[in-house]
Amino acid sequence: MPTSRPRVSPTPFWYYLGAVYALYGAYLLGRVGGLLSPYLPASLPLPALILLDLVALPALIFAWLWRDRPPVALVGAVVIVTVGMLAGFWGLGPTAVDAAFHSLLPGKAIVMIGSSVLMAGYEARVLWEVVSLRRRTNFDVVISRKTAVGPGDSWVVRRWKKALAAELRLWTYGLVRKAPALSEFPGDRHFSYGSQSANASTWMAWAVINLLPLPILHLLMDKISPGVAYVSSIMTLLSALWCLAEARASRFRPVSLDSKSLHLRYGLSVERTIELSGIQVARSLSWKDLDARDVTRYAGFGGVNLRLELRGGEVIHLGLDDPRGFLDEMTRLKATLRT
Repeated sequence: MPTSRPRVSPTPFWYYLGAVYALYGAYLLGRVGGLLSPYLPASLPLPALILLDLVALPALIFAWLWRDRPPVALVGAVVIVTVGMLAGFWGLGPTAVDAAFHSLLPGKAIVMIGSSVLMAGYEARVLWEVVSLRRRTNFDVVISRKTAVGPGDSWVVRRWKKALAAELRLWTYGLVRKAPALSEFPGDRHFSYGSQSANASTWMAWAVINLLPLPILHLLMDKISPGVAYVSSIMTLLSALWCLAEARASRFRPVSLDSKSLHLRYGLSVERTIELSGIQVARSLSWKDLDARDVTRYAGFGGVNLRLELRGGEVIHLGLDDPRGFLDEMTRLKATLRT
C-alpha cells in the first residue's frame, strides 16, 4: 500500500507573505506595461499582459519545480517570476515607478491589510500548536518528528522545515515552563551545555538587558512616531523572548550519545545526527586550535572545549559542561563498535 508523505503544519508565514507580495509586484509590473511588453505587439491589451505575467510564466516554472510539494512549487514559481519582474520594474526609471505607485495606493493598502491578517492568522495557528505541544512530556521530540527531513525533500523544503522547527522551539521553550523529559530524547547518555562559560546565564542577561530600557525607549519614541514606538517595542519583546528560549534550550536540550550515533542538538535550531563511525578524531581543544579556520562552532555564548574531525573533512568545535565524560563515553562506544 502506498504511503502518503507526512504533512508539515503549520505552513511558515513567509511563504504566504511571499506569495502576496509576489502577486502584488507582478500586478505593479502589469500596470506599467509588463516585463514582456517590449517583445509583444503594441496593440495587445493590458489584461493580456497581466495574464501573461500572472499565469503563463509562473505555470512554466511551477512545472519545473513540480518535484517539490505542489504548494511549495507554486509559491516558489510566483516568487521567482516576481524577482525578475521587479528587477525590470525598477529598470523602467523613477518617473514610471512614481506613476505606478501613485496609481496603486488602494492596492498597497489592500496588500498591507492582507499581510497583517495573514500574519495574525499564522501566529494564532502557531500558538495553538504550542498549546497542544505543552501537553506532551517532551515537546522537543514531537517538533523534531513533525519537521523531519525526508530523503526526497529539496533544498527549499529542508530550509522550510528547519525554519519551522526553530520557530516552534522559540515559542515552546520561551513560553512553556515545563522542561521536556530528558529520558525521551534519543540517546543513551545526555550531556548539557548550559553551564560552560556561563552560556545560559549570558543568554538570560541579554534578555534582561533588552527589557530594562524598554519603557523609557517606548515613551521617547512615542513622541516621534507612535507606530514606530509600538513596532520597536514588539521587536524588543520578541528578541528578549528569543534570548530566554535559547537560555532554556541550552539547559534542557542535550547533546546525546548512543551505541551508533551522536545526536547533536544545540540551541533552538541545531539538530544533527552523526554516525560514530564517521567521527575520525574526538579530543579536547588545545590553544593551537583557537585560531582554526573553516570550523563549525557550537557553543552559544559559551566557549568551545572539544574538537571533532569527521570523515568528510568537516571540523566541529563543541562546548559541553562535561567534556571529559563525553570523550570517555565516545571512546567506550567506538571501542564497542570495533569489536
